[in-house]
Amino acid sequence: MPHIGYNPRVPRRVVLVLPALTAALAASACITAPPKDQPLVKELRIEGTHQVSEGDIKDRILTTEPSFPWEFEVFDPNAWQADLRRIERYYETQGYFQARVVEDEIIPEDDSVRLRVRVLEGEPTRIAEIRIEGLDALTEPQRVIALQGFPLREGEIFKEDVWADVKPTLQSRLREMGYAEAVVDGTVEVDVDTHLARVLIQATPGQRYRFDEIFVATDANPKVPPKWIVEEARRAIAKGQWYSESALAEAQSRVFKMGVFGGVKVNRGAANRAAGTVPVVIDVREAPFRTIRYGFGIGIDPSRQEGRVLGEYVNRNFFGSLRQFSAKLRVGYAFIPSVIDVVFNNTAVTHFQDPLASLQLDFSQPRILLPSLKYFASLEGELRPEQAYAVVGGQAKTGVAWSPVPSLVGQLSYNFEAYHFTRGVAGIGGQRPLLAFGCDDDPCVLSFVEAQLEYDRRMRMTTAGLRPDPVDPARGYYLGLSLQAGGGPLGGSFQYVRITPEVRGYISFLENERLTLAARVRAGTLISEQESPIVSRFYVGGGTSMRGYGNRRLSPLLLVPPDVENGTLRCQSNDPDVDPCQTIAPVGRTIGDVVPIGGERMFEGSLEARYRFNEDFVFAAFFDTGFNNRADRLGNDITWSNAPAYFATWLQYAVGLGVRYVTLVGPIRVDLAYRLPFGTPPRVYELPGTSLVPPPGGGCFGLGETQRGPTVNPEGRCSLHISIGEAF
Repeated sequence: MPHIGYNPRVPRRVVLVLPALTAALAASACITAPPKDQPLVKELRIEGTHQVSEGDIKDRILTTEPSFPWEFEVFDPNAWQADLRRIERYYETQGYFQARVVEDEIIPEDDSVRLRVRVLEGEPTRIAEIRIEGLDALTEPQRVIALQGFPLREGEIFKEDVWADVKPTLQSRLREMGYAEAVVDGTVEVDVDTHLARVLIQATPGQRYRFDEIFVATDANPKVPPKWIVEEARRAIAKGQWYSESALAEAQSRVFKMGVFGGVKVNRGAANRAAGTVPVVIDVREAPFRTIRYGFGIGIDPSRQEGRVLGEYVNRNFFGSLRQFSAKLRVGYAFIPSVIDVVFNNTAVTHFQDPLASLQLDFSQPRILLPSLKYFASLEGELRPEQAYAVVGGQAKTGVAWSPVPSLVGQLSYNFEAYHFTRGVAGIGGQRPLLAFGCDDDPCVLSFVEAQLEYDRRMRMTTAGLRPDPVDPARGYYLGLSLQAGGGPLGGSFQYVRITPEVRGYISFLENERLTLAARVRAGTLISEQESPIVSRFYVGGGTSMRGYGNRRLSPLLLVPPDVENGTLRCQSNDPDVDPCQTIAPVGRTIGDVVPIGGERMFEGSLEARYRFNEDFVFAAFFDTGFNNRADRLGNDITWSNAPAYFATWLQYAVGLGVRYVTLVGPIRVDLAYRLPFGTPPRVYELPGTSLVPPPGGGCFGLGETQRGPTVNPEGRCSLHISIGEAF
């Protein structure tokens, strides 16, 4: 009987140029010269592969050929001889125990070599018999659960990777049903001559146990009362329930999410066989309760560029009882639409530069009435420049959050916001018309309640099993819903309802979840009998939205007069009864520029395929779609009856490619999108209330545009986005 094992490929390659694209830091490429007097691998061919993929074999040997023009591979004769055996060993793992390398050739060529290998695969070894012993003590329903989806079948080719999962999977299922000491062993007898394999699995379930007391091991003088840790763990582990390892994992997640521990480990203690119970031991290590973090970043977008410095202070035990207080400061400078346009005073577009700043203070008190209930409050002041306006404002929020299980969070809050518009010149020279800003008051005041619900089951498989991973998910799903109701008895300048549901899903394929398919659908509607506030409208477009547009650019647009200079309109009129600063260039004249003013009807969807090339690089291909329109009451609003035609008319589509460079702070993402020539672009609005719809045309980064004027789409077909973190 041959040895059953697995020999993973250890990549060995030298990279000539390693491109690093980053939106948060400056980076430099490292160039390495090829070693002298050592031949390079120019080509590697493996012939005779019919039942096993040539690419899979290359992934598991040391010697490889270059994948990109900027790479080179050094030929190592010793590694090559070992690789010939690795090829045969890989065939064994796939069930071809008679496979042999019958010929190998090293062909010199100047300073490189070409490698050729020919294999004889032979006949596969198939499973002749499967015996599973030791499950007689289980009930019939338990046996069904234990053997559900059993991966081995008689008559199929015996593969080691499938066999390797059988024993731990069966053992995990037994322990999940309360058999805390279950052990599963097994052997495989392979007859190379007859090409047959016989599988024997020996299960020893042992005694079935229930959970007992919970004990805590912590620091000598803990600041977190152990009884709080026990209460948090009890939300996942009830005394007297059947033992399960998933309950231990959930308890560990809950204790860690208390936010004050640097390490948490939840294990079972020594079983009490007489009582049929298992205690639980929680080992925790308190983290520093006060932390200070700082950093800097840049944002690059076709319609906005900015640099910022960030700082954060967190106290996780503010005056005891695990109260948390944090202060976040951000200061920076924004250039709209770009640094080049501002520096060189590009008169073809409306441009400006403004500082940006925000200070946010957050306070939370856990364990209000219930261990799962938390009180929170926040206060924020900000100076925020946008393409259509700039505001100085403040936001205050207070409410409660409820999390009965780690994956579910519900939140109810009251919000008060006030804004003073310091820049309206992008649209109308200091004026604030109802169409653009939806507010005659100064300051504009929003007073609303908001209910939010999130159910997060985003996961990734690790060596410790399936674990939650909302940052880089490979499987699972996310459900979200936000409801806002403002005005009326709450006061404020507006009365409205805002609804935003969202769904995301993930599924992975190939070894180590190398290929991931991710999808997202998000919609929104803002319902108001009056003109809606511009700060509450929907804005679509950018690196985490519909990538066929720049930041906020998939939005209804407001026409900007072409005679804006230094932020002030040069207003002229021969009619003393007409305010020239309230007139906009009519259809037929050069439109000058447009700025996004947001919409009340929004939809966006994305489908993305992410392929993890290696530990550092991920390649992506994506398809984005969406629309964002105003409810202008001019026959342009969506209803239940016209929804299919509305979607068919207004949906925009984009395709693109991206690359991610994985770092400790998240993937640095570069996406290039191309908008397809289908669908109707958002309307361009004029004052006092007319609008026009440009055709789907438009060039790519300023190229390919043959005409100017109101009949040209102001948005180019191509968009480049550089950012940190996944799109969703």
